Amino acid sequence: MSTSLQPKRRADDVTALRVMTEEMRPLLVGDGYQMFDVRAPQSSGPPPHQHPWDESYVVLEGELWVSRGGEETTLQVGEAIRVPAGVVHAYRVLSEGARWLTTSSFPGGALDFFSDVDETSNGPGDVKALIEAAKRNNVKFADPALG
Repeated sequence: MSTSLQPKRRADDVTALRVMTEEMRPLLVGDGYQMFDVRAPQSSGPPPHQHPWDESYVVLEGELWVSRGGEETTLQVGEAIRVPAGVVHAYRVLSEGARWLTTSSFPGGALDFFSDVDETSNGPGDVKALIEAAKRNNVKFADPALG
Protein backbone atom coordinates (compact mmCIF):
# COMPACT_ATOMS: atom_id res chain seq x y z
CA MET A 1 0.00 0.00 0.00
CA SER A 2 1.32 3.42 -0.95
CA THR A 3 1.32 6.13 1.67
CA SER A 4 2.06 9.51 0.16
CA LEU A 5 2.25 12.49 2.46
CA GLN A 6 0.48 15.58 1.19
CA PRO A 7 1.07 19.10 2.43
CA LYS A 8 -1.64 20.63 4.56
CA ARG A 9 -4.08 22.78 2.60
CA ARG A 10 -6.43 25.61 3.49
CA ALA A 11 -9.74 25.56 1.62
CA ASP A 12 -9.49 29.27 0.81
CA ASP A 13 -6.09 28.70 -0.84
CA VAL A 14 -7.38 26.03 -3.25
CA THR A 15 -8.81 26.98 -6.64
CA ALA A 16 -12.51 26.16 -6.72
CA LEU A 17 -14.07 24.01 -9.42
CA ARG A 18 -17.45 25.39 -10.49
CA VAL A 19 -20.15 22.71 -10.74
CA MET A 20 -23.38 24.48 -11.64
CA THR A 21 -23.88 26.92 -8.73
CA GLU A 22 -21.56 25.09 -6.33
CA GLU A 23 -17.87 25.62 -5.64
CA MET A 24 -15.87 22.43 -5.04
CA ARG A 25 -12.38 22.86 -3.60
CA PRO A 26 -10.32 19.64 -3.74
CA LEU A 27 -8.47 19.52 -0.42
CA LEU A 28 -6.98 16.02 -0.40
CA VAL A 29 -6.74 13.49 -3.20
CA GLY A 30 -5.05 10.12 -3.15
CA ASP A 31 -4.70 6.62 -1.75
CA GLY A 32 -8.35 5.71 -2.27
CA TYR A 33 -10.14 8.87 -1.18
CA GLN A 34 -10.91 12.44 -2.18
CA MET A 35 -12.02 15.30 0.07
CA PHE A 36 -13.70 18.52 -1.09
CA ASP A 37 -14.74 21.71 0.66
CA VAL A 38 -18.12 22.54 -0.94
CA ARG A 39 -19.89 25.91 -0.81
CA ALA A 40 -23.31 26.50 -2.30
CA PRO A 41 -26.17 29.02 -2.26
CA GLN A 42 -29.72 28.37 -1.08
CA SER A 43 -31.82 25.95 -3.17
CA SER A 44 -28.81 24.56 -5.03
CA GLY A 45 -28.11 20.88 -5.43
CA PRO A 46 -28.03 18.16 -8.08
CA PRO A 47 -30.97 16.15 -9.40
CA PRO A 48 -31.26 12.58 -8.11
CA HIS A 49 -28.28 10.61 -9.39
CA GLN A 50 -25.91 7.73 -8.67
CA HIS A 51 -22.25 6.97 -9.28
CA PRO A 52 -19.73 4.19 -8.57
CA TRP A 53 -18.08 5.86 -5.56
CA ASP A 54 -19.12 6.15 -1.92
CA GLU A 55 -19.73 9.69 -0.74
CA SER A 56 -20.08 11.30 2.68
CA TYR A 57 -21.17 14.79 3.72
CA VAL A 58 -20.22 16.64 6.92
CA VAL A 59 -22.03 19.97 7.33
CA LEU A 60 -19.82 22.86 8.48
CA GLU A 61 -22.24 25.77 7.92
CA GLY A 62 -25.95 25.97 7.10
CA GLU A 63 -28.50 23.24 6.56
CA LEU A 64 -28.66 20.50 3.93
CA TRP A 65 -31.61 18.30 2.91
CA VAL A 66 -30.45 14.87 1.71
CA SER A 67 -32.34 12.08 -0.02
CA ARG A 68 -30.63 8.70 -0.38
CA GLY A 69 -32.20 5.45 -1.43
CA GLY A 70 -35.69 6.88 -0.89
CA GLU A 71 -35.00 8.09 2.67
CA GLU A 72 -34.95 11.82 3.42
CA THR A 73 -33.23 13.71 6.22
CA THR A 74 -32.01 17.19 7.10
CA LEU A 75 -28.41 17.72 8.18
CA GLN A 76 -27.35 20.61 10.38
CA VAL A 77 -23.92 21.83 11.47
CA GLY A 78 -21.85 18.97 12.85
CA GLU A 79 -23.99 16.21 11.34
CA ALA A 80 -22.81 13.72 8.73
CA ILE A 81 -24.23 11.10 6.39
CA ARG A 82 -22.82 8.42 4.08
CA VAL A 83 -24.16 7.56 0.64
CA PRO A 84 -22.95 4.15 -0.57
CA ALA A 85 -21.83 3.69 -4.17
CA GLY A 86 -24.70 3.06 -6.59
CA VAL A 87 -27.42 4.53 -4.33
CA VAL A 88 -29.63 7.19 -5.92
CA HIS A 89 -29.28 10.40 -3.94
CA ALA A 90 -29.74 14.17 -4.09
CA TYR A 91 -29.35 17.16 -1.81
CA ARG A 92 -30.60 20.74 -1.51
CA VAL A 93 -29.26 23.68 0.45
CA LEU A 94 -32.07 24.78 2.79
CA SER A 95 -30.31 27.72 4.44
CA GLU A 96 -29.20 30.98 2.83
CA GLY A 97 -25.97 29.21 1.98
CA ALA A 98 -24.11 26.14 3.15
CA ARG A 99 -20.64 24.72 3.42
CA TRP A 100 -19.78 21.08 3.89
CA LEU A 101 -17.02 18.55 3.41
CA THR A 102 -17.62 15.83 0.87
CA THR A 103 -15.44 12.77 0.86
CA SER A 104 -15.52 10.09 -1.78
CA SER A 105 -13.79 6.75 -2.09
CA PHE A 106 -12.56 4.83 -5.09
CA PRO A 107 -13.39 3.33 -7.42
CA GLY A 108 -14.69 6.59 -8.56
CA GLY A 109 -13.97 9.79 -10.19
CA ALA A 110 -15.55 12.62 -8.24
CA LEU A 111 -12.58 14.88 -8.98
CA ASP A 112 -12.60 13.87 -12.65
CA PHE A 113 -16.34 14.58 -12.88
CA PHE A 114 -16.16 17.94 -11.08
CA SER A 115 -13.15 18.99 -13.19
CA ASP A 116 -14.90 17.93 -16.39
CA VAL A 117 -17.99 20.02 -15.57
CA ASP A 118 -15.83 22.99 -14.56
CA GLU A 119 -13.79 22.85 -17.79
CA THR A 120 -16.68 22.36 -20.24
CA SER A 121 -19.41 24.49 -18.69
CA ASN A 122 -20.40 27.89 -20.06
CA GLY A 123 -21.73 29.04 -16.70
CA PRO A 124 -23.80 27.96 -13.70
CA GLY A 125 -26.89 27.07 -15.76
CA ASP A 126 -25.19 24.91 -18.39
CA VAL A 127 -27.19 21.71 -17.91
CA LYS A 128 -26.00 20.31 -21.24
CA ALA A 129 -22.37 20.39 -20.07
CA LEU A 130 -23.40 18.68 -16.82
CA ILE A 131 -25.22 15.89 -18.68
CA GLU A 132 -22.33 15.30 -21.09
CA ALA A 133 -19.77 15.27 -18.26
CA ALA A 134 -21.96 12.81 -16.35
CA LYS A 135 -21.98 10.41 -19.31
CA ARG A 136 -18.18 10.58 -19.58
CA ASN A 137 -17.72 9.96 -15.84
CA ASN A 138 -20.23 7.16 -15.14
CA VAL A 139 -22.69 9.40 -13.27
CA LYS A 140 -26.29 8.38 -13.97
CA PHE A 141 -29.32 10.60 -13.38
CA ALA A 142 -32.55 9.03 -12.09
CA ASP A 143 -34.60 11.13 -14.56
CA PRO A 144 -34.31 9.50 -18.02
CA ALA A 145 -34.80 12.92 -19.64
CA LEU A 146 -31.37 13.90 -18.30
CA GLY A 147 -29.68 11.01 -20.05
